[in-house]
Amino acid sequence: MKFVQLVGAAGMAGAVALPAAAPDLDADFLAAILAAPTPKTLGPEPDVYSSTVVSYNPTTVTAVVQSTITPDPTADAIKKRSVSPADKCAQNGWDCCPLPTGTLAVPDTAAAFTSYAAYSALATGASTPSNYQQAFSNKNGATQQVGYRGVFTLDSYNPSVCAAKCDADADCQAFNIYIERDPVLRPDYDVCQNPDATANIKCTLYGYPVHAETATNTGQYQGQFQILVAASNGYNKPYTAPTLENFNAPVGPLNGAIEDSHYYLYELYNDGPFSPASCAKGCQANTAWNKAHANNDGTYTACNFFNAYILYRDNNPVGTVCSYYSADIADPASKATNVGQYQGDVHVTVGESYTYTLTTQDNGGVSPVSSTGCANPGVCGTYQIWYMDNGGDAACGLDPDGNALCFVDMSCYGGPTCSTNADCTGGTKCLTQSCCGFSLCATPTTVCANSASRVKRALMGPEKRRAASTRRSDSDACTALSCPSSSA
Repeated sequence: MKFVQLVGAAGMAGAVALPAAAPDLDADFLAAILAAPTPKTLGPEPDVYSSTVVSYNPTTVTAVVQSTITPDPTADAIKKRSVSPADKCAQNGWDCCPLPTGTLAVPDTAAAFTSYAAYSALATGASTPSNYQQAFSNKNGATQQVGYRGVFTLDSYNPSVCAAKCDADADCQAFNIYIERDPVLRPDYDVCQNPDATANIKCTLYGYPVHAETATNTGQYQGQFQILVAASNGYNKPYTAPTLENFNAPVGPLNGAIEDSHYYLYELYNDGPFSPASCAKGCQANTAWNKAHANNDGTYTACNFFNAYILYRDNNPVGTVCSYYSADIADPASKATNVGQYQGDVHVTVGESYTYTLTTQDNGGVSPVSSTGCANPGVCGTYQIWYMDNGGDAACGLDPDGNALCFVDMSCYGGPTCSTNADCTGGTKCLTQSCCGFSLCATPTTVCANSASRVKRALMGPEKRRAASTRRSDSDACTALSCPSSSA
């Protein structure tokens, strides 16, 4: 399995600070993605009549941060389950040996083939198979794109037969059925340069959706024989995102790719079908690598959430893009704002966008905040903790609008992450400045015992804390700097 790994500004191993903006499909991101090498096989050769691709196995991929392209671990990634006629011809020295003949009538000339009314009637009159949607009809080109899954030669022009082949392949998302003008003999450049023609009905499978823009294989010459394509129809079936081990159920499909400040790395997988499982593997492998190469204080960047989607270039799939995030996103739909754009003359769009949250969140080696664990104690917004006489802990922080708020008995893992107060429900507010390293929703309180004596006890730490005394009403008030005012 080949993949291209493209590291964002904060994607270095062990990085904790995440200054990079979200993957908003900017020019550098798109330039790197669109420049990635494409797989060598985008469809069948004309002299291949039956072949299938081995089942896709995302677990064979190991993400290595330093690498840009991993070598394909399976040298024989595409295997033919039967010896093709071309191979048999090769054994005979390509000496005009016979090739399969189709069941359809074929015009005498190449010029008449692509405009043959009988072929057009088959394409336009074909019924769309159940559970599929037609992507294009009656084109003079066959699909060639990433995610090629194999080819079959059919006895009749029947999309339902081709759909059954696709349904039998767990990685198949689409198929292309077409009529191909083929030679009855393997053309030889000296002897049988232009043999008689036959018409074969071919069915090709793909692991990505097909579109009219992908039907670009219009044929080629072999010797003086012209291979052509007619009556090309494409069909897509609905995609169901898989449930993946160690992750919550997928969310999607979303309107676009996720844009969020916790993004730190993206990867492109293009030598296989659309595969959120590859993203899950990459997400966990990246965390493991970062953990093994942690910072001096033991912290590292952990992948807690990922977005898998198909990036399209002029409606041609480029591959599976994986965007990795260091924190969960409570409402992915509200962050799915990257729907595409123009990169020069190239129209880039996003499809099949799904998100996955790591079931057991990884704190990246960050220790839980203690009473003396924050920088600049006494300054609002640095998660200063005060110990209240009733046994609770009160903390001071700021919401996204700069309003000071108090929180009681708050944990860094007590609520979902957020970027605005609107992200928080049930009376909670968004705490944006804390030692948690990320923003999260918490329940505010009007009790904030932060008199001078209690601040002193907090800074001294719990081991030197004085015994709780009866709370006075004058020590129950919060300063304007740190927390909202409250009454006794």
